[in-house]
Amino acid sequence: MTRFWTVRVLRACSRLGCLEVVSAVVRRHGGQCVGSDVTDRTVQTILMDAARFACVNATEDVFVKAGELVLSHRLRSADALHLASALRLAELAGTEIVFVASDGELLRAALAEGFPVLDPVASPAVPHE
Repeated sequence: MTRFWTVRVLRACSRLGCLEVVSAVVRRHGGQCVGSDVTDRTVQTILMDAARFACVNATEDVFVKAGELVLSHRLRSADALHLASALRLAELAGTEIVFVASDGELLRAALAEGFPVLDPVASPAVPHE
């Protein structure tokens, strides 16, 4: 995982992404008798890592595009927001964006929208520059 942070590429996430990860940790830890100190350290690590990412705000344009993606790819609303955010980032950055997710439906939609994709669960290797 160290290599992920040493490769010099833009890492970005929709603002929703960080919230989803923190929510998942808090909910999972709460149901498994994990001490609050462990949960707090985990959340702090997530927030420190998230600070290394550029955040894509969900503007009105992103929401409109997400609505179109829901219809064209039958995505869940949060997945559509992630994909719409990536499309907006690609437009602003003017460079190829690798779309990273572990959800098969979302990855298929990202492929259909022209993104190269990476599923870190299926293929944990991080793309090279």
